[in-house]
Amino acid sequence: MDRRHVLGIVGGGFLTVGLGLIGTWDSLPGPNKPLGIGGSACAIVGFGILGWLWVTAPKPAEHANTAGDERMARDTFNNFGTNNGIIGPVSIGRPRFELPSDLIHQVVGACPRGVPVLISATGSQRVDAMHSALRAALQAAGFAVQVARIGMMVPPPSEPLSITTTPQQTIVTIAPDV
Repeated sequence: MDRRHVLGIVGGGFLTVGLGLIGTWDSLPGPNKPLGIGGSACAIVGFGILGWLWVTAPKPAEHANTAGDERMARDTFNNFGTNNGIIGPVSIGRPRFELPSDLIHQVVGACPRGVPVLISATGSQRVDAMHSALRAALQAAGFAVQVARIGMMVPPPSEPLSITTTPQQTIVTIAPDV
C-alpha cells in the first residue's frame, strides 16, 4: 500500500471514531463534555485528511491512453472524404502484414548458418503463401527447413514476425493476423 492509501485509512478511522463519539456522548452517564470535544476533534481531523487527499488526488489526463493500450498508439484512421454528409471508407487498425522479398532476405540473413530452421506459421490462409515463399528462400540459401502449421497459439504471438535462435534450431514465427 502506498502513503495515500494509508492516509485514507487513517482519515476514515479518525472520522469514524469522531462521529461515533459525537453520536454517543449524550447517552453516556456522568459528565461527558470531554467525549464530545474529543469526538468533534477526531471528526475534524478525519474530514481534514480525507479532504486533503481528495483535493490533491491526481486528475486523469483528458486524452490519455488507458493501461494496456500500447497497440492503440500504432493504429491508424483514414477518412477519404465525404459524400453529401456521408463519410467515405474508414480504415481502422494497423496496416495488413505482408512478407515482401526484402523482408524475406532480412530473415534469411538473420538465421545462423548450419542451424536448422523451423517455420512456425499460424493464422489465416494468408500465411500459407508467406511460409512457402520463406521456405523456398531459406532452402535456396542452403538451410534445412521444416514447417509447422499451427491453427492457434496460446498465448498469441505479440508480433506478426519473430525469430528465436537457439544453438540447436532457429524458429521463425509468422502470424500475419496479430
